[in-house]
Amino acid sequence: MSFSLGDFFPLKGSRRAANLAHVPSAGVSRSGAGKARSKRSRFVLEPMESRVLLSADAFMTGITANLTEGLTAVGTEINEVLATDPLFNGYVPGVVELRTMGDDTREVSPTFGEAMSISVDVAIADAPAALQFDPTGKSLADRFNYLSSGPLDIAYNFYGDTAGDEAALRAMDIDLDGQVAVDEAFKVLIVGRLQNYLADPLTIVVDQPGTDAAIDAVDLGIQVANKIETFGTSPLSRLFDRVQIDVVGVTSTVKNDALTWDADLAISVIQRDRFDLGYEAD
Repeated sequence: MSFSLGDFFPLKGSRRAANLAHVPSAGVSRSGAGKARSKRSRFVLEPMESRVLLSADAFMTGITANLTEGLTAVGTEINEVLATDPLFNGYVPGVVELRTMGDDTREVSPTFGEAMSISVDVAIADAPAALQFDPTGKSLADRFNYLSSGPLDIAYNFYGDTAGDEAALRAMDIDLDGQVAVDEAFKVLIVGRLQNYLADPLTIVVDQPGTDAAIDAVDLGIQVANKIETFGTSPLSRLFDRVQIDVVGVTSTVKNDALTWDADLAISVIQRDRFDLGYEAD
């Protein structure tokens, strides 16, 4: 599946976009593939005084919180569009997939919105509970860090690729519904990764080439944009056949005391489903 989130956004801060009227048509790009393309999605930080901007250490905690909140709001908007827009409520013709709700597993025809997610149940036998991610009280950064953790490496090395994939997907399943939707992939692989970067004690804002000598919002914007552009490289290459990220470009702007980032990126969740032509075809 593919659609352009650029037609639903830009967003400012955590406020809902004012106009969601124009929605492009959704089409099947490959069997069982869900793809969300975000073109120039915008989020804005509140104005920050120049005397605070002169000290990167002083406002790093605040910038992490504001930026995480703004990006998380973008992910939430993705979910709301998929869940509420009428164009995503129609069923995908011919596609049948297994969905588990509690102890009940059944074959269903997914809606276009539901097709933008993949099941976490991909292994015949799970890795032990001790190697699984414990979501209790955990942040998005914690979920991202698990994807390159020792326990997950052990799950892959000793219990196989599918067991490792399932453990990784479970860590990305924020709402625990047994599915990883594109908004959850966005929150963990983009927001969580950036949250982790900004929280690192070794991360400091430095003077960027082509800017003035003072370290200010312009330098911060460029540094964060450059970092997000590296997120196209998956932190877990073993999961590449299920989740992919393509960051086309990220730019930053400081205008009217507001620091703004524009991001053009695509997130794909990939799953192989059965294509059913119906009784007459049988």
